[in-house]
Amino acid sequence: MRTLRLIVAITFVVVLSSAPAHSAPLKQWSFDGANRVEIEGVSGDIAVQSGGGSQITIEVTEDVSPANAFRAEVEQDGSTIRVRENWTRRGRGSVEWTLVIPEGSDTVIVVETASGDLVADADARFEFSTASGDVRLSDMSVVEGSSFTTASGNLVLTEVSVGDDVKMSTASGDIEFSGVRAGRGFAASTASGNVDVGNSEGVMNASSASGDVRVDEDSLTGPSTYSSASGDVTARLGAAPEYELEVSSASGDARLEAPFGADFTLIMTKRRDRGDIDSPFEATSEREFERNGRTYVEQTVVRGSGQPEIRVSTASGSIEVRER
Repeated sequence: MRTLRLIVAITFVVVLSSAPAHSAPLKQWSFDGANRVEIEGVSGDIAVQSGGGSQITIEVTEDVSPANAFRAEVEQDGSTIRVRENWTRRGRGSVEWTLVIPEGSDTVIVVETASGDLVADADARFEFSTASGDVRLSDMSVVEGSSFTTASGNLVLTEVSVGDDVKMSTASGDIEFSGVRAGRGFAASTASGNVDVGNSEGVMNASSASGDVRVDEDSLTGPSTYSSASGDVTARLGAAPEYELEVSSASGDARLEAPFGADFTLIMTKRRDRGDIDSPFEATSEREFERNGRTYVEQTVVRGSGQPEIRVSTASGSIEVRER
């Protein structure tokens, strides 16, 4: 009899713990005369879309438990819309926000959230900060001066036009760019993730502290830098560099493959006691110098006018240069 009572009790607990979350109907707000949205979130995901008309529309869907675990605050103050997530201490579940902004507008979207993702395909100026969410942008323009920061999320951009002075960073996530057109002052960095850039153009400044940086078929329209502190850096360019370029790694290998033109200065630098220099060009000059108690070898190749200046360097790895 005691065995039977135990089985019944366990079954009862399982049924309670698996009770379904509360799904609330879609809630929607529309606003006129607004050009700025400020979102203070906790864990809600955010989608930004482009739509017709002049209004900004905000929608939220909830899948939470218990039924009163979440409350959304949405209000307009002049030209600013403020959105806030409120959770009870024992609340759990998921919340999804959708912002529809007028096409071609100058909307500014400011987001601060703990773990929500951002997915956007609408032109806007962003100030986005999250602890662990991902950022995924596609088929859109990021307005000048935007910033995206995440502690452990990924940054993924596909067919995106990026304005001047846009900053993107993640502490431990990866960075993936495809078909990106970048303006001056654009910088993307990760502390411990990898960086992959493909079929992109513009001014590129991509770096990783401890991951690899891989570049394929980039075309540069301004001074650019690809660098890693302890990973390998491999840059394969689709057009001859016409501006200053730096490809560097502190402790990994540095590789550059490009259709070099008739005019350039190529400077290759490595530690004398580490790695090799493999280049198709005969050095115009070579020297050794001391830095921080280490001896470095520097080979320089000058062709034509000597511009642009291209630097390939590593502290303890090897250098490989290939002409396409």
